[in-house]
Amino acid sequence: MKTYNMTEDCIFWKWVSINTIGIVTETSVYHWTMEGDSQPAKMFDRHQSLQGCQIINYRTDESLQWLLVNGNEFFFSLN
Repeated sequence: MKTYNMTEDCIFWKWVSINTIGIVTETSVYHWTMEGDSQPAKMFDRHQSLQGCQIINYRTDESLQWLLVNGNEFFFSLN
């Protein structure tokens, strides 16, 4: 295993392949392979509509070309 200090807090992570972890932060999604001396690579910025949402899953296809972040929005009413 490796260590790395992210500049943002990790709010969700998941193994997306046998040797790669998907890391979701408040603003971005990264992939971090466990091979070699690599550092997390930014895959894309999260859409603004998911800011503040609870992330419930992160998925990819087998080739890691299609990437999907799933989130839940919470609404509360005091009435």
